[in-house]
Amino acid sequence: MGRLILVEGFPGAGKSTTAQFLARRLTRHGRLARWVYEEEVPNPLVPTPPSGGYRTWEQFADVRVERWRAFAAAARDYDVTVLPESALLQLPVFTMLRRNADPAAIAALVSRLVEAAAPLRPTLVYLARRDPEGAFRDIGERRGLAWLLQHAASSHGYAFTQARGLSGLEGLLAYWRAHAELCGAIVERLDLPKLVLEVGPDGWAARRRGICDFVDVPFEDDPVADATEIARVAGRYGDGQREVTVEVVDGPLHGGRDGAPVGHVDLQGQDRVTVLGDQVVERRCRAADRGDAVAPVEGGFGPFAAEALGRAGDEPGLGGHVDLLRFLVH
Repeated sequence: MGRLILVEGFPGAGKSTTAQFLARRLTRHGRLARWVYEEEVPNPLVPTPPSGGYRTWEQFADVRVERWRAFAAAARDYDVTVLPESALLQLPVFTMLRRNADPAAIAALVSRLVEAAAPLRPTLVYLARRDPEGAFRDIGERRGLAWLLQHAASSHGYAFTQARGLSGLEGLLAYWRAHAELCGAIVERLDLPKLVLEVGPDGWAARRRGICDFVDVPFEDDPVADATEIARVAGRYGDGQREVTVEVVDGPLHGGRDGAPVGHVDLQGQDRVTVLGDQVVERRCRAADRGDAVAPVEGGFGPFAAEALGRAGDEPGLGGHVDLLRFLVH
């Protein structure tokens, strides 16, 4: 019988890392597992919008609930564990709340999604961050200033911030405070097995063990790749439009785009590499997994292939973002 482990949490809380970790644990113990990345397209739990878009939030909710019902009906007879990240909370809450939808309507949709998933015995792992300011400061350190600049600029277009006369960093943080509060309130009321963890930069070994115990997945640490294995991943990767460079600098891997560093690279198990620089760079990286996988441009890769990451075009400049810079160095 199919099973659904929903991994949710604040941006940068470790959803992708946790979902992938659980999928690897299951696979290495002979159990079928499928991680569903939040930006995966097509996404089995995210319907394609109708032509012309949604007319009402009621239509949006009905279409999404029907998608979940269909998925549960199709998956329940297969002995596979599906681990979607952000499908239950982050995607619908972000879609609706930034457009200033009624929080009660958002909460009602999430409850309906849980009911639709009932045949898959859903459980929830929720990685909470009670301090949005601190969380975004941590994200800025890991994913780079460009990630924060992009999100601070985009918050000006949210109906949520416009209705409150906010913009820039002030609007961004106001939105994510409301987002975190709403998600926390929804999680508290949800009727399903759930594990809520306040996360931070430390304590992940104990946290992972607790998560494994909760979802009944055998726990063991990932094997640590030696320097020779890590060096095999270094090189340049591209998809014909974008390109990323992966190189070893004093031991750990580092990634760069157009000469600008975008973060660091973590070796995930034996078949994927994750380049961390901004939100869009946490991707599966084994070429055999994707028909549109990125081919190596140069370098020695062994069984590895990395996906070209990041947005096309120049990164935004720093002009007019003194408040964001002060926020980052606070």
